[in-house]
Amino acid sequence: MEKSLEARMERVKEWLVGIWLFREPNKTPRWCGTFVYRGHYYDVSAKHSALSAVKAVEKRVLHVIWTSDILTLDPNDRFEFATDTYAMNVFEPLLRFDHKMS
Repeated sequence: MEKSLEARMERVKEWLVGIWLFREPNKTPRWCGTFVYRGHYYDVSAKHSALSAVKAVEKRVLHVIWTSDILTLDPNDRFEFATDTYAMNVFEPLLRFDHKMS
């Protein structure tokens, strides 16, 4: 079942800044969605409708739902599934390797 534009906007209202329609001479109008996530602003653009712009915002916002709380942010303190999974998702992107994988 397809959700309405209003329902989708309600789902991302915490991050959604706005939906904009751009019109330029001799070009097809396009929709843009602006959202804020972790203090940074992002745009999704070149969409054919406001609904498709909101759908694009939905796809780019990370929703994490845990059934238990994490125990610590120290990755070496202890192993527990929720804590370890959270830590891997936070700390792993901080590592970058060069062409020699070092």
